[in-house]
Amino acid sequence: MEARKRSIGEVMLPYVKPRPLAALLLGISSGFPLALLLGTMTFWLAKVGIDKKTIGFAVGLTTPIRSNSCGRR
Repeated sequence: MEARKRSIGEVMLPYVKPRPLAALLLGISSGFPLALLLGTMTFWLAKVGIDKKTIGFAVGLTTPIRSNSCGRR
């Protein structure tokens, strides 16, 4: 049996319904504050003169917080 090739429109059709679009927008918007915070924090720390190893350590400390806040309370 040969599978027919589907167009990009047919493939994307389930994702352009209201619920998947809302989930996508909520997911994207929930990640922006953390990315902005970490990006500006590393910039400010580097600008003040803190070395890259210390900045990397500080960002590494936030990893458990990021992974723990993704689902459980």
